[in-house]
Amino acid sequence: MKSRALVSIFGLCLLPAVVLAQRYTLSGTLRDAGSGESLIGATVYSLTLETGTTTNPYGFYSPTAPARDSITLVFSYLGYEAQVKKICFQQNYRLDVALQAGGLELKEVEISARKANDDNVILPQHAAPPPLRRAGIAP
Repeated sequence: MKSRALVSIFGLCLLPAVVLAQRYTLSGTLRDAGSGESLIGATVYSLTLETGTTTNPYGFYSPTAPARDSITLVFSYLGYEAQVKKICFQQNYRLDVALQAGGLELKEVEISARKANDDNVILPQHAAPPPLRRAGIAP
């Protein structure tokens, strides 16, 4: 009876450590919303955990993290509008995201130049090669 009580108390003491040590996996794919094409090398970043990952050649991502009440994720890819999602992270979670093409469009840039004058042209110089000397022979 005494050993059973001791084992129970020991088990209850370890319970918080087991609960806190739980890790879950967030997985999913990132795709182009228009074509459905996988976004290779897209970024999945957790603002809550301050860590992130990138998608593989199939657009798949799968980071593992400790359990949280919620985490805020940013999904981004060059040339696409980023998406921010907040999820409850108390179990393994699958989240597929479709990003819209867009983002920042720059104005046209025009580059022009003109020649100031002809003085900046350098003509090649022809010089005679230096004389060769042989060891022990004076010129």
